[in-house]
Amino acid sequence: MTGIWKLKWDDPTSDGFLTLMDWTSNLFRIDFKCVIINKDTIHRLIWVVRRQEYIDSVVSYRGHFTEDEIRFMMHLKVDKLHMDFVPLTFKYPETLPNRSRFSVTFGFWLTLNHLMTSNFEQLNFALSSLTNSDFSQFLRHWLAGGNGRMKTLVVQFNDANLNEITRGIENIIPNGDRREEVYCPLAGRELIMNDRLYLRRGDGVLATCSVIERPKRFVFAVWPDAKKRACRINNF
Repeated sequence: MTGIWKLKWDDPTSDGFLTLMDWTSNLFRIDFKCVIINKDTIHRLIWVVRRQEYIDSVVSYRGHFTEDEIRFMMHLKVDKLHMDFVPLTFKYPETLPNRSRFSVTFGFWLTLNHLMTSNFEQLNFALSSLTNSDFSQFLRHWLAGGNGRMKTLVVQFNDANLNEITRGIENIIPNGDRREEVYCPLAGRELIMNDRLYLRRGDGVLATCSVIERPKRFVFAVWPDAKKRACRINNF
């Protein structure tokens, strides 16, 4: 009914699954759009990459991937990448590859430089080692014209404090509306923001900065949202 075909195939051998994938893609003459893998099935991703250069979406979960496997996924030509587990020893000194969406559960390895040089529309990560001061620098960078493609940034960290993040930043617009504000990101659940402030960039673009509880997350959302809704204070 939705136009999407879903097929579940429990096969004790990897070859049987890949044979089915190969037969299906050849039959319909289509590429694979999304590949979902765990530690035991990463060979399927490798097989798809050898078959086609570009994949729209890759999701990895449930598994202690090696650093080499993580780097392999990081360097894929993928528009949307989600990674769950990352080894505690993992480091990535390079600039993050361009893609529209990137999310990672173990985000302790992401640095301020990663954040400020990234070219994402949506970035989500948890278990962050970044500080309120780091996100303050990010906001100043955005106000100066950096991260021009960014639409949504959501970072889970327990010490998030909106006053500390925005202290000393010009172009802050206080929130005079007690109603909650709802923002629809490109992917994922709607963001419901109460404790919030606004930023206006020199070109007139508005963004909401907020701290959401349970779990505590810092949210940076640029208007309009994915539903083309404008910010409430657009006529401020």
